[in-house]
Amino acid sequence: METSLSEINFLDDSMTLPWISVFLSMAIPDASVRYEYVDGVDRFIILRRGITHHVDFEHDLLSQMHADEILAALDGIANRLVGAAASSAITTYVDARVHLQAA
Repeated sequence: METSLSEINFLDDSMTLPWISVFLSMAIPDASVRYEYVDGVDRFIILRRGITHHVDFEHDLLSQMHADEILAALDGIANRLVGAAASSAITTYVDARVHLQAA
């Protein structure tokens, strides 16, 4: 039986960052994903087709988000990166209202 990432519950908050990395890696299979923490921001760096993209979550916000909110944000991000709009670098900052903003 297959389980999609959307069906996986976080075991605890320590699983959130690895789960996001795995989700992005599966949603964008031709990309490499790495993580770094910079000045209160959880940053996921996605290298795809020679272009580097950044996905930033304010650390305090991410710790307060529900799994379905994170999933909705990640789905939107993955769709943008896989779509035609990803021909140039995209920096996405997920704000308190879970809106995606290109910088």
